[in-house]
Amino acid sequence: MRKITVSILIFLLLIVSASAQINHYYEIDVGYQRGDISYKSISVKPSQEELKTPEGTYITEVVSFDNQILNVTFFDIPTFILIDYTNPETGEVDGGGMIELNESEVVLYVPYYENAQEINIYDWDLNKKLTINVGSYAKEIVDIKEIKETEGLDEKEVSPSREIEGEKSIKKVLFAFFVGVGGVILLIIILIRLRKKKST
Repeated sequence: MRKITVSILIFLLLIVSASAQINHYYEIDVGYQRGDISYKSISVKPSQEELKTPEGTYITEVVSFDNQILNVTFFDIPTFILIDYTNPETGEVDGGGMIELNESEVVLYVPYYENAQEINIYDWDLNKKLTINVGSYAKEIVDIKEIKETEGLDEKEVSPSREIEGEKSIKKVLFAFFVGVGGVILLIIILIRLRKKKST
C-alpha cells in the first residue's frame, strides 16, 4: 500500500511540475501583398510546447515601454512556390520551375513579454514594414498617460492590469486539477485508515 501511495504522489508531482511550465506567445496572422505586410489578428496564446515560425529573412523586434529591445526573431513569409512539370505522355516529371506569389499568409509566433509595448517587423534591408501595438496585453503596471499617448485611448479605456487571453481558463483548469489532487490524497488517507482498522 505504501508503494502505491508513493507512486501516486510522485506521479502527481510530475503532473504539477509539467503544468507549471507554460509559456506565452503572441500569435499574429501576418499577410503579405506585393511587398506590403499587414496583420489580420493578434492574440496571446499559452502553450506548454515551444512555438516557432520557420526562420527566414524577415525580422521582428519586441520593444518595451522604455524602448528596450526584448526579443529579436527571424521568420519567413512564403513568396515563392516550386512546381513540377509532368509529361502527359509518360506521366513522369521532366521539369520544374518557381512561381512568385503576389499574396501570402503566415502565422507568426513571438515570445510574450509582460512589459512589451510594440512589435516591429522589418525586411532583410531593415526597412520597417509594420508596427503592432501590444501595450494592451502588458501586465506590468505602466504610466497611464504613456499608454494613452501610445494608443490614443482615454484613461478610462486603458487597463494596465488586464489579464492576457487564455490565462483565466488556465487558472480554472489548474484549480480543478488541484481540487482533484486533493480528492485523491484524501481518498488515499481514508483507505489507509480503513486498512489499519481492519488489521486491528
